[in-house]
Amino acid sequence: MELVHTDLRKALAMAAEWHEAPSHEVLRDLSNEGLNELVGIDATGWNILDLPAGKLEVIAFPEDAAFNRDLPLLESLIEQHPLVPHVMASPDGPPITHSDVISRRELERRQIYQDFFRPHEIRYQMVFVFSVDPFIPVAMNRRDRDFTRRQRELVTLLRPHLGSAYRTIAERDRAARRLAALERGLEERGGGVILLSGHGRIEHRSPVARKLLDRWFAAAGSERLPHALIGLRGSRSFRRPGTQLTVVAVDTDPPLLLLNESSSRPDPERLRELGLTRREGEVVTGVATGLTDADIGAELFISTRTVQKHLEHVYRKLGVRDRDSAAAVALGRE
Repeated sequence: MELVHTDLRKALAMAAEWHEAPSHEVLRDLSNEGLNELVGIDATGWNILDLPAGKLEVIAFPEDAAFNRDLPLLESLIEQHPLVPHVMASPDGPPITHSDVISRRELERRQIYQDFFRPHEIRYQMVFVFSVDPFIPVAMNRRDRDFTRRQRELVTLLRPHLGSAYRTIAERDRAARRLAALERGLEERGGGVILLSGHGRIEHRSPVARKLLDRWFAAAGSERLPHALIGLRGSRSFRRPGTQLTVVAVDTDPPLLLLNESSSRPDPERLRELGLTRREGEVVTGVATGLTDADIGAELFISTRTVQKHLEHVYRKLGVRDRDSAAAVALGRE
């Protein structure tokens, strides 16, 4: 009974290690080696199986297992494997052994036994599936004795942990690829991405986001968001003469902030194409950069009333009724 308790503690420690694995390659090596030690077997293999295509990839432990040299032979005979039909039909089923599905006499009549199992001293085998996309059965091989009930129970206990760890790594990898793609797409347009870990803390920032944080908030190296962005919902814009920063909160898990810096100074050529005079262009440029009528007048050395008259002409030429619409047309945003 004490041995069972010891094995259970080892199994749980092994599962905890699997959940910390940074990649599928590390998880595979940990599980192959750990199952070998815990269950007491001669060799273990991850079998990435595509039966319709007749393709089989095996990553074995130990690496120098003799059958590694004959994997093309195993691939050619895989449809004779007595366990394959069962795990394909019931991938969620319990670990299964040769003795569960076929007699010793019938197994030994098969070519896969004569040409592959027997030469490599694979007399007993237990298989379980932990992933169906891709389809990955784990095969545990022994030459001296069949698997005990206790060993089956240990493997049954560990299988969901292996599947969960595998899916977690896959989802983490997919999330990293999505984030990288999002960054590339935004940064081609001059934008930046911030990934949040909660409570205003920054988990990741793209290079463009780092520059924008420094330029607008002097916060390039801080692990926390600038106060103006903490708890942001929707979007918020920040303006300086000639420039605007727009920050959009994306309600994902984890949450994202998308940053985009744009010019708020209209292109003079565009203003001419819109039919505005030089002075009207100067006035609407002042509007687009956030100046008041008084500010525009002071900058152009004209009265506030003259600014307003120029704006009336601008509104008529652009077909708009207010300052915001005039600025948007001048900047090409409408």
